[in-house]
Amino acid sequence: MLLHPATIDQAAAKIGIYGGAGVGKTLTATLIGIGLSKTYHKSKPICIVDGDSAAAFVKDICDLEGVPLMRVPSYSFVDMRDGLKEAEASCCVFIVDHYDGANRELLDSARTALNLQGRRLGFHHRDEILAVWNQWTRQMRESPLHVILNGRLAWEWEDISDDAGDVQSIKVNTKMRGDSGYEPDLLIELD
Repeated sequence: MLLHPATIDQAAAKIGIYGGAGVGKTLTATLIGIGLSKTYHKSKPICIVDGDSAAAFVKDICDLEGVPLMRVPSYSFVDMRDGLKEAEASCCVFIVDHYDGANRELLDSARTALNLQGRRLGFHHRDEILAVWNQWTRQMRESPLHVILNGRLAWEWEDISDDAGDVQSIKVNTKMRGDSGYEPDLLIELD
């Protein structure tokens, strides 16, 4: 039988928040994390991955709300990936502040390993890196933790030809930088 009654799963939320500098991504992610922790997890700790000490900015709010804040002080892709695994033992929310930083660090590490500093990666190398990134995406999607990824605003471009045949690139949409392979349940653009 293929039809079954619909049920409500207690799946963990996967949220993306993106925007320019200073629009409130870290604060918004923390407030959502606190709300999830207090509402569904009896004020269990939340964890933030940040290389800029963003945790210092939101720690007082967590303390006031009675939700412990843990921190992974890094932009490293490996630390982000391993931090999620470690956080699953004690936290309920995992926030990656500057998701694009982990993506950029992974690309830079590949360039260094391949001795391509200052040069573009070839498509065959990009496919290898994308495979590693897709493993992370699968790990994140399957995690029992609520995951909130903060990233910088980027643009999607499209080439348009005018009547004279000249091609011009125009901005057609916004996206989160470093978003390849990410499928959020909720994507928020802050302006």
